[in-house]
Amino acid sequence: MATTLRGDDNFDTASPIPAGEFTAKAWVNFNGTGTVAIRDSGNVSSLVDRGTGRYDFNLTNAVSSTNLAVSGAMQGTPNTNYGWLLTYPDNTDFSTSHFPIRCNYAGLTGGVDATYAMVTVTL
Repeated sequence: MATTLRGDDNFDTASPIPAGEFTAKAWVNFNGTGTVAIRDSGNVSSLVDRGTGRYDFNLTNAVSSTNLAVSGAMQGTPNTNYGWLLTYPDNTDFSTSHFPIRCNYAGLTGGVDATYAMVTVTL
């Protein structure tokens, strides 16, 4: 049985989630350097490397709206670079089954590959 991330950190899937409570619709932990690889995920079917610090995620099951809230964190290369941001690439549309992400440092116009990146999609 799949687990559902709840706002109160309760992972008990036997109890129903109250109406109006937000849940994670997808999450992924991945290595974005070299040949990109998903370490673990929920509702993410694939990860595509689109260039330095740019990745596309495809969802296993589409969500009901494109009004997504995406949050995440990453660690760059070398492993001492912390404080990175995850943002949507400029002028990029996303759909109910796909979303792009760019890993970069505040003020950096390009991107940077992530050694560790964790992303959560909430609706």
